[in-house]
Amino acid sequence: MLSIHVETQNEFYRLGVTELIKTLTFHSETDRNVNFIEDCNINEKVNVIVGDTAIIVNIFDKTHSKKEGDTEEALPRARVFLPFNVRNRFTSEIVIKMHKIIKIAGMSYKKNMAMRIFKETGLHKRRCITETESDIIRLTGLGTPVSQLSEILEQPRYRIAAHRRNATRKLGMINRIQLYQFSSVIKEYYIDENIFICI
Repeated sequence: MLSIHVETQNEFYRLGVTELIKTLTFHSETDRNVNFIEDCNINEKVNVIVGDTAIIVNIFDKTHSKKEGDTEEALPRARVFLPFNVRNRFTSEIVIKMHKIIKIAGMSYKKNMAMRIFKETGLHKRRCITETESDIIRLTGLGTPVSQLSEILEQPRYRIAAHRRNATRKLGMINRIQLYQFSSVIKEYYIDENIFICI
């Protein structure tokens, strides 16, 4: 069973996303069982968190054998971050995107998780966020200025700017403002293995 939390102050948005997912999962044999969670703790076992501008998918190790007192099963092994904007989108586009997200959420953690996700969603490897670009997104969300980014990552400013442009393009964003908004939303959710994709 997949657990999903819609994190928004907009009740119309919450209702729309909830009904869309219910419709999708009702017509799917594999993803029929979905549990919507009202209040979500960051450490709670939730498969998908849908926000106003981003979606976070937790990937768990379903092969992990749980022992008494073992809390490891509830911790995700990887997190997938996706920009999510329904404005000026056709319903069919949103349905396709959400279908792929639910498919990713149902996957069990294995090695080379990023490549497996890219294969399942039909994305090209060139769209994969590099380690440096991932660091820039994380540090940007923490409010780190460009001058400090250059020092922390030990790269000149022009190269930092190039990496930031690449990350913005790969994530399907229009400008830096969207990247800043996305970064600030997901900053609390980072774990050891973070995967960024744009569907």
